[in-house]
Amino acid sequence: MRDPDGAELGTVKDLLVDLAEKKVRFVSVESGGLLGIGATVSFVPVEAVVDVDDEVRVDQTAAKVAEAPSYDPDLVEAPPIDYYESVYGHYGYPPFWGPGYVPPGRPMPRGLW
Repeated sequence: MRDPDGAELGTVKDLLVDLAEKKVRFVSVESGGLLGIGATVSFVPVEAVVDVDDEVRVDQTAAKVAEAPSYDPDLVEAPPIDYYESVYGHYGYPPFWGPGYVPPGRPMPRGLW
């Protein structure tokens, strides 16, 4: 994953899918550590994704992603709703469950447009 300036943000490890709505809500990003040991896992709302080609690009800076609320899957299996609220608040997006939410447009993989 890269920021608008092309700086490496980490590795996309997973997508968090809202099964009821069948929509991707968050991208799980792993950064730091060595071979996964000591790495930090955080989520970036799908609203931040602006381009998908060989890599995922987001509209957030490396500093903003580094300061995001982290998530430790060893402590809880699924993040609680207050964690999601803190992530949306950190990035400045309205949460998908709130009033007036407008879903993001879909970034098209390069070569398809």
